[in-house]
Amino acid sequence: MGDPLNYLLELGFTLDEVETLKSRNDFTCQQMADAAKAIVDRGGNPLEAFGPRATGWEKPIPFDEIQTPDFPVEALPGPLGAFVECLAESTQTPEEMGGTLSLGVLATALAGKILGSKLENDDVQSSMIDQMIADLDSDKK
Repeated sequence: MGDPLNYLLELGFTLDEVETLKSRNDFTCQQMADAAKAIVDRGGNPLEAFGPRATGWEKPIPFDEIQTPDFPVEALPGPLGAFVECLAESTQTPEEMGGTLSLGVLATALAGKILGSKLENDDVQSSMIDQMIADLDSDKK
């Protein structure tokens, strides 16, 4: 057995599978190749021994290729909508950024004061928004 990575690839592993197994199990390529060779020497199938193979996931779509609608600033109450528009203009950031953060501030301010939807077991869902804002470096965020 020469190079352990090439050996694993010759057995039918994909490069993604090797990397996933390495990160998931803290294996080195050499350890994986040695284990695979021992399985082959005993007549086994190393592809099955290392666990289920990845099923055909679709390739992720890059964010810059996704077409999304503009943030509906007009749906916000008057003063909040005006604030979001002015904030976007003064900071030179997208309206989506200020609008999303404003909704998070409102949800925090209203937490415990209003109730969300009532669930089947009489529990009440709180009003909260999980959010994350990201933008390119040096975009005044």
